Amino acid sequence: MTDVMREMIAQLMGQQRAEEEGRKLPPFDHHSVCRSYLQGCCPRELLSDTRLESMMSCRKMHEPAHKGEYNKAQEKRDLFYDVEAYEELEDAICIVDQEIRRLQDKVKRDAENNLDLTEQHRTQKIFEVNEQIGVALVQIEALGNEGRINESVELSRKVDELKKRKRELDTEMKGVYPAMLQRLRVCETCSAQLNVMDHETRLQDHYGGKMHLGMVQIREKYAEMKLFNFKNSIDERRTLKKLAEEKERSERRSQRGRSRSRERKRSRSREKKSHRSRSRSKSKSRSHKERRRSRSRERKSSRRDSSRERFSGQLGFFHWLFVFAMLAALYGLVVLLDLKMPDVKPANQYEHFSEMRARQFLTQIASLGPRPSGSEALEIHAFRIITEKINSLKEVVKRNDVNRIEMDIQRPTGCYDLKFLSVFTLCYHKVTNIVARIGPKKGPTDFSILINCHFDTLPDTPGATDNAVSCAIMMEILEVFAHLNEPLEHDILFLFNGAEENFLQASHGFIVNHPWRHSLRAFINLEGCGSGGRELLFQTGPGESWLIKTYLDNAPHPHCNVLGQEIFQLGIIPSDTDFRIFRDYGKISGFDIAYIRNGWVYHTEFDRPELIDIGAIQRSGDNILALSRALIRSPYLKQPANFNEGTKWVFLDVVGLFTIFYEMKLALIFNYTVLVLVLFRIYLHLFRNGDYSINVLLCASMNQFMAFGAILLNMTMSWYSMPELVFPLYIVPMMTAAFFAHARSAGKMELVNFV
Repeated sequence: MTDVMREMIAQLMGQQRAEEEGRKLPPFDHHSVCRSYLQGCCPRELLSDTRLESMMSCRKMHEPAHKGEYNKAQEKRDLFYDVEAYEELEDAICIVDQEIRRLQDKVKRDAENNLDLTEQHRTQKIFEVNEQIGVALVQIEALGNEGRINESVELSRKVDELKKRKRELDTEMKGVYPAMLQRLRVCETCSAQLNVMDHETRLQDHYGGKMHLGMVQIREKYAEMKLFNFKNSIDERRTLKKLAEEKERSERRSQRGRSRSRERKRSRSREKKSHRSRSRSKSKSRSHKERRRSRSRERKSSRRDSSRERFSGQLGFFHWLFVFAMLAALYGLVVLLDLKMPDVKPANQYEHFSEMRARQFLTQIASLGPRPSGSEALEIHAFRIITEKINSLKEVVKRNDVNRIEMDIQRPTGCYDLKFLSVFTLCYHKVTNIVARIGPKKGPTDFSILINCHFDTLPDTPGATDNAVSCAIMMEILEVFAHLNEPLEHDILFLFNGAEENFLQASHGFIVNHPWRHSLRAFINLEGCGSGGRELLFQTGPGESWLIKTYLDNAPHPHCNVLGQEIFQLGIIPSDTDFRIFRDYGKISGFDIAYIRNGWVYHTEFDRPELIDIGAIQRSGDNILALSRALIRSPYLKQPANFNEGTKWVFLDVVGLFTIFYEMKLALIFNYTVLVLVLFRIYLHLFRNGDYSINVLLCASMNQFMAFGAILLNMTMSWYSMPELVFPLYIVPMMTAAFFAHARSAGKMELVNFV
């Protein structure tokens, strides 16, 4: 650029240019910089100096220099600015669409007051022709600029025909309805009001105008980002953005911590040096006899301190290090055992449950996407997959000729009362149930068990774990039974219900209406509120303690806890399953089993088959197959009264290795004894010895401080989607508080220097 041109620009810009040159811009990632502008799609920038500008609010900075900085940084790593741009484009389109609807309603009201149906039809035709002419003129101009003459000429002929058609309609309207000359229509793209009788030049000005082209660009950019986010979900990118920001903050905190640590070390080093220099100067001034006396006093003091430390129960640094290492090792062992899954059985072994076969069925169901009750995906496609599979297993049973399979399609209708947060009455009409029954060839038995799953989902989730995987497990168990060469002892019913998410409708329709319900003596309900992992037996009963005893004796990979049953039945968790319907309306007892790991994907678009751990389906299938076999062979299925029914059990498993169960009476004796001993110990310390100190209270209240801090920082259950945070959030603060309280109580604060 020459000096003359610079002077001309300076004269034109005047004082504003001087201010711009002297102004220091913030970095591109500053909160005052518009992220949408960096993406090239800020609605206010695209619609500036138009009627829609006042509707778009953006007071952030728009500087071209920031775009270059952003593009360089974006090449190194993803900054996730498209998340904010996507949301702003969505808001802008929503605002314009609301304005379009408002103007359309106004025009429609005016038209209804003045036009009959014939006039409206003719007006609509004129508007459509006008729109075609305007779009074609813009395309002709673009083709001419690109040098595509032949296509431009062909399109011009089409425009001439449209103009001729428009003149005919105009003449007809002017001759018959002169009042129609001022009728308005609303542009579906930018909300501009167009006259039906507008000349093509006016239409070309509109369709080539800044407001219309700006809204076209906004809608095209939004459609492009929406298509991209169909594969990479916007919610997932929000999560990645938060993780990236959290990582940056943690890196900055750790860097500041390291700098402070280095500064503290330097200050300690300087203090030690100054202390040594002072000691040397003092020691030189002392006499030889005084130094000997000083050493003697130090040795005696050291012996007294070591004796006091030894007899006061004070733990040294290495003792604490050992305790911390043991806790970390135990934590790691528990995590390892929790992640451990059995080996997957091959697909050609039909005498065993095979995850490989079950996953094929799971993929078929989950690939249909969301399957709400009444949808085409559920009522047609999922229905066809399940029924075709059952029909194919009928042929297998016929070849073996020892058992039989029956299938019944039920579409019940009914009403019932449900207490969920509050009491309400729920009605349903012709929901879908697919019921398969397998049993000995001789015919239906007097006693049977039920295994239940649901294959419907909420409208926004593919429902792999909730609950397609349970249906895949049931279908695989049915296939194992179909290949048996020996007759079953009793019938087993497999219920694939199609309306569980609508407050348990299909299970109610089965248990109160289906004729096969009368022989049921026990059931197994399969659910999912997470994604993979070890399935948990969290409810059993009511009564009939032989059921839990059968599970504990026969499940090869048990995972159960009576605490889950207590929490769920107290209503602390606002959820419910088909277990409740079978228990309350069928008056039968059973099991409630569910996947619970990764609960943050429950009822979301992330509930996909690939998130289910390899081996998790094999583990569940082995457990449920063994349990169902044990139930139909148990003598208590016929006569449950022969079991000691008055006994209630406390049960739990130890990281899946073995189970512990004992009577409720023994648990009450043990718990009350411990409670009395603890209260007596508190009484001795508080009222007789009076030796409670602030250190003990600090150690005991550390968890309360942590919980209160989590509430203040809005970080409650921060470990829910990241279980690895459990150790630093709970174990480390407890150990730290115990260490410092223990050190202070013995008067040995110098032990802190080891940390």
